[in-house]
Amino acid sequence: MELYGDPREKKGSQSNLCKDVAAMIGSNNILDVGCGMGHLIPFIEGRTYFGWDYSPKMLEKLLEFFPETPVIQGDATLPYDEFKSELEHYVLRPIETVVSVSLFIHLPTIDDVKATLRNMWNTATREIVFGVETMGDSVLTRGSGLNIRNISVDHILSILQGEGRDELGIPRDRISFLHQQMTYKQQTVIHPNKSSPMAMTPPQLFQRTTLFHVRKD
Repeated sequence: MELYGDPREKKGSQSNLCKDVAAMIGSNNILDVGCGMGHLIPFIEGRTYFGWDYSPKMLEKLLEFFPETPVIQGDATLPYDEFKSELEHYVLRPIETVVSVSLFIHLPTIDDVKATLRNMWNTATREIVFGVETMGDSVLTRGSGLNIRNISVDHILSILQGEGRDELGIPRDRISFLHQQMTYKQQTVIHPNKSSPMAMTPPQLFQRTTLFHVRKD
């Protein structure tokens, strides 16, 4: 949890991501699915906010930083009827915007991704906003040992637009996205002949975070 820092300081990559997410939100009534320690909260002051997370420890930390915040401990991948029932125990008004800043990178399967998107879409009355690592369809392991799920932009669009049982059937003109953060890596090539100079390979895109905004009408 120390990896993400104190959300009240508005510093670091997670806070930068939340700042951009907040700029995409067009309502004053927000459910944050996979809220973690509450990094979004400082950027949406004055709006109605509910945090949802699977991890009791994350919610415990959030409440240390923001003691008055209403939070829900639950599984975002539940079937929608169960998700809705759980939500209605705590939230009595319709939710206009459902966001998920960094949840999808941690979900074990694509079916979990689809279930979460379906729950977000069925809950929101105005829009959903979410972040995805979009370097192809793969699972990368960072130096810390943390697994990061990547889902290509085309794959996300197929889930959102598709008409199948696990897709949402959303018209393409309601979907927009931007690449919020891109990381490049470059390698040094050392020639066998020591008298030859070293060479650098062209920079290659290594990691990319994409933010999606999907409106209901």
